Amino acid sequence: MVKPASYFPALTGLRAVAAYCVFLFHFPPVEAAGSELQQVLHALCREGHIGVSLFFTLSGFLICQRYYQQPLGGPQLVSYALRRWARIWPVFLLATTATFLLNKLYLTDNALWLYVANITLLKGFTDSLAFTGIVQTWSLTVEECFYLLAPPLFWLARRFSPVAWLAVAAGLLALGWGIYGNAETDFQSAHFMLVATIFGRSSEFLLGAAFALAARSWLPRRATWLGGLLLGLVVGTLTLIQLHTGKVSIDTLPGVAVNNLLLPLATGLLLWGLTAEKTWLQRGLSTPLLQVLGKSSYCFYLIHMGVWHDQLTAWLPAGLPALLQFGLVFLLTVAASIGLYYLVEKPLHKLLTRQIDQAGPTRPALTFP
Repeated sequence: MVKPASYFPALTGLRAVAAYCVFLFHFPPVEAAGSELQQVLHALCREGHIGVSLFFTLSGFLICQRYYQQPLGGPQLVSYALRRWARIWPVFLLATTATFLLNKLYLTDNALWLYVANITLLKGFTDSLAFTGIVQTWSLTVEECFYLLAPPLFWLARRFSPVAWLAVAAGLLALGWGIYGNAETDFQSAHFMLVATIFGRSSEFLLGAAFALAARSWLPRRATWLGGLLLGLVVGTLTLIQLHTGKVSIDTLPGVAVNNLLLPLATGLLLWGLTAEKTWLQRGLSTPLLQVLGKSSYCFYLIHMGVWHDQLTAWLPAGLPALLQFGLVFLLTVAASIGLYYLVEKPLHKLLTRQIDQAGPTRPALTFP
């Protein structure tokens, strides 16, 4: 198992990379029409959805690395749950409320139910609600489900073996198939479950957690480079699937299989390498600039699509070259996310965790990047 630590700078930097991949997925700067090179570059940008998978695998890795050996019963379990809530919910609540006000969603017939479903993160369990409010926050429902599952998963692994997680992943998939499927379930009817719920995406968290438990003797030397190489091959495969099918890879069955299984394997190996090996990539992701960008990446993820983006594109002069507009929108969104982190997210998180520490058991607090 990787030596316990409270903070991994390289992984914080990687969070920024993951968030910017999602930005490319939503707003590719290269048009699909044009030369073959343009088509390839467009397809590559549209595979930026891998940023979500990177986040999921990273969450599994960090939560397991920091909590696997911790007793999570009684007060400790409450403290764990409150810390996860304090990490995600406050700035999410503010951003969601702003979205409902500025987009006038409060005027819809089911406004109250829609708002409650969004702020409680229940929206992610159904495709009719998952993409309401802040569209991209469907992923937070998946994330929160893993946080709730983590304590019993860790107990199961300690009591028996982490291999038991294979049965858990298979069981969740079967349960999701039963809940979201029908008598003649095919890929299209199961698509939402496979790509947007914990039932289909538990493998990413569990593989990340498994790599956090891996002993040094189990993994190859130069894990960083091997993980990066495999990650590049997986992204290339996903891009080829898109070019062949004309669909973003995750909208196809082969693409889902690669995204949910092979991608977290490559990511997990890279994460292990970044925490156990000293390389130029580790040093690059640990630079002060990448630390700021990584810490503000959650805010970036919340605002990069939606009210902020819509207002920003409306404010910018019309007729700007596409690449210039893309660059301005990206840089201004990065600047706004940094401000939101330091002025809102960080102070609120400190305030809430201080209250949790005062109310909880007297033990050293674990900090999260």
